[in-house]
This record gives sequence, structure tokens and C-alpha cells, in this order.
Amino acid sequence: ILFLILSPQDNTQHDNLHRVSNYKETKSMARYAEFLRLFTTHEVVRWTVVKNLYEGEFDALVKSAPELAFEENPVDWMTAFHERVTEHNLRVVSKYFSRIRMSRLAELLDLSEEETEDRLTR
Repeated sequence: ILFLILSPQDNTQHDNLHRVSNYKETKSMARYAEFLRLFTTHEVVRWTVVKNLYEGEFDALVKSAPELAFEENPVDWMTAFHERVTEHNLRVVSKYFSRIRMSRLAELLDLSEEETEDRLTR
């Protein structure tokens, strides 16, 4: 489930997120079911809250399998996770807003205005 969420956002990832969230086995793993719910609903995910909740999951994952670390640096997992949260939030914002000020968008994405502009231009 963690790797599915960390995979680049596209139609396949979106489809797989919804498929996995409907598996009976996923529902029995409450923590991961909640994690999936964050990415399968049309709600903005607050980065600071999610980071505090799931940072330990990524640390435990990297410690249990050191070969998964990007150049021996587990912080890169959190960077990838932050990217996915930002992508999710951009999709959600695009559904609800046809026009939005940069300052408001930056606030919703939990980014600075410069980071938001950089993210939009990718």
C-alpha cells in the first residue's frame, strides 16, 4: 500500500488505489485502510498532519529493508510522499476551483508561494 501511494500519479495508480481499498484484506488493516482513504477521497490532505502520522511507517520500512533507501537516505521517502500528497491536493483543488489565488493555493498545499509556482510548472 505504501509503494502504491508512492508511485507516480497516473490513471493506473488511481485505479489501483481504488481497487486495493475495496479488498477485504485491506479493510482488516485499519491503519492502511485509513491511509488509502486519504488518497481515494476528494478532500485536501494536510501535509503537516499526515507527515506526523505516517513518518514512523516510512522510517520503519526503510530500517526493515535498507536496500529500499534511496542512496542510504530515508528522507527521500518522505520527499516522495510529500510529492504524492501535493499531487493529490492539486487534483482535489482543481475539482473545486476554476480560479484561485496563488496565496490561497499555497495555503491549501502547505507550500510557500514559490514552491507552489514551481510545482505547477512541472
